[in-house]
Amino acid sequence: MKHILNYLRGDEKITVLKDHEIDCIVMSLIAVYNGLMMNRILGVEGEANRKTWVDYVNRIIGTRQKVK
Repeated sequence: MKHILNYLRGDEKITVLKDHEIDCIVMSLIAVYNGLMMNRILGVEGEANRKTWVDYVNRIIGTRQKVK
């Protein structure tokens, strides 16, 4: 969790947020990651998980990146 917090606090778009808002973002990212790890255990293919991860990280952080 510390690594994610440090990364987000270094992002110019995120630094305008209050600490509790950054904490919510971190917890959301961890929840998505845990869900995708469960998908992996259940046999969901890696490419589907990767696209889902990129999409949800973009939604949570509020950025737009093209999923390859």
